[in-house]
Parts: sequence; C-alpha cells; structure tokens
Amino acid sequence: LGRLVEEDEEVYSASPWPERVLHMLRDPSPDVRLAAIEVAAAWYADAVAPPAAPARRRGVAAAAAASRGEREPFAKLAGHPAPLLAERARDIEPRVAAAAVRALRLPLLASRLSDASFAAIVELCMGASDAYAGLREEAALFMDEHLLVEPGLGAARADAAARGSGAGAMGGGGGGDVVGGHFDAEQGLVLLANFLAHYAQPSRLPLAGRLVASLWGRAPCLTRWTTMA
Repeated sequence: LGRLVEEDEEVYSASPWPERVLHMLRDPSPDVRLAAIEVAAAWYADAVAPPAAPARRRGVAAAAAASRGEREPFAKLAGHPAPLLAERARDIEPRVAAAAVRALRLPLLASRLSDASFAAIVELCMGASDAYAGLREEAALFMDEHLLVEPGLGAARADAAARGSGAGAMGGGGGGDVVGGHFDAEQGLVLLANFLAHYAQPSRLPLAGRLVASLWGRAPCLTRWTTMA
C-alpha cells in the first residue's frame, strides 16, 4: 500500500485505504504490524517540526503544522495512528515496539499523544528490559526530542544527521565551534541530571544506567570528556 500511495496518492490516500493500514497495526502477524507502522510513519515523514515549547515540545496544534507541508489527508488522520502506535510501543515483538516509538518521534504524531501515552513512552527509556534495547534507544531519543528544552542532549540531532547524510555526526556546536559544542554538552549534562531528578520515578533511578547506555556514543554530553571532567 505504501508503494501504491506513492504511485497514486489521490486514490490511495482516500478512505478506506488509510483505515486498512491502521487496522493492520493490530494484525496477529508481527511482520504485518511492522510493515503497517512503516507505511503510517511515511505519511508524516516530511512534516516540518512545530515550534518548541519552553519545557515540553508537544501540544502544538496540528493545524499549524499541517499548513507547512504535511499531506493533508493524512494530517487529518494523525489523531488516530498516534494512540495505536503508542499501544504498539508495548508490543511483544521488540522490532515492532522500537519501530512504533521511532514513528512517534515524528513531530505531528508526537503532538497527538495524550499526556498518559507521552509519559509512558518516555518511561520506556529506562523501564524496557534488555530484550528491548532498541526500544529503549528510540524512547531515549523521543525524550530528547520532545521533552527536554533546547539544546537537549544532542542525541536526536546526531541521529537525524546520521540518517540524512548516511554518516555519523555529533550535534552540539559542530566541529569548528569548540566553545559552542562545549556549552551544549554542558547543558546536556544539566538536562540529563534534571530529568533523572525531577521526571523519572524514584523507583526507576537504579535503572538510570539503561538510559545512559542508550545514549552512549550518541549524545555529545556523554562523549565530550572535558565537559564531564
């Protein structure tokens, strides 16, 4: 269906085709669920990020984002796949769960999550077991993108740069801006400490190593040793 939408979007973006994809998110086969997530995510992959909120980068009206480039038929549907994808974040198949959170990192979908679903996704960055290491990584990037204030931890920016260029790249000031990079990394450490102190549940604090492991090598604040010193 994803290929069909690319070939004739006017036909296959109209009912009942999108609804059939959403129905497949609950298919008994994990491969079908995974394919449905990838198709649904592609609907919103070109969305322009909405403006950041002071302390939490969600809750932006979808209409404001829809006016800046989303495919209109799918923008209207955004409220439906978001809760279904949040449900799949608890999937028994690790690949499906990780793909669901990766899709929810897209700005328009993240903005359509309920407060409870948003908190549940963030909690996975420490609460998911070792069998779901990929899910923990995606949840950590979700937290970096949609919960922390700028400049964040820099991990999500580095991930986006790597996907866009096909090569690894660390955010936070660039290779030429040493002072700016040091400042961003320092702020990242402060934000990480504040997250653990004020957002993470006390019962989860012994699991903080899982969050650090998920961000290791991704966040500048965990790679700039001079900052940590």
